[in-house]
Amino acid sequence: MTFTTGEIISAGTGRLCCPIERMYVIYDFLTGDKLFTHQLPRAFRACEEWVKQQCPWVRELNEKDCTTDNWREWLAAAESKYGPTHELLPLPTGQWKACDPVAEAIELMEDKNKVIAIQL
Repeated sequence: MTFTTGEIISAGTGRLCCPIERMYVIYDFLTGDKLFTHQLPRAFRACEEWVKQQCPWVRELNEKDCTTDNWREWLAAAESKYGPTHELLPLPTGQWKACDPVAEAIELMEDKNKVIAIQL
């Protein structure tokens, strides 16, 4: 699937260079899952190296040069150097463990006594 340079940078470095909504698209594609917000950090950890393997130019980026004030210009320079879009393949089988999103959210909570389960 084709993604923009900003999406690739975001998925490969954790430095957000695209609309946040696109992170759901790229991580859903890479993992084959339908992720919730609290699952995005785990998806990043699982996908970061895979993205860099497929787009090795991500390793060349100097993220420290990207600030909240200049990120658009920094991204434009990267697009100029590496192109506007790139192809990615999904993670290899077995690289992602799908989890129930509610169970995972509960697991992430520090005080599990504050969880109220509602049966519908």
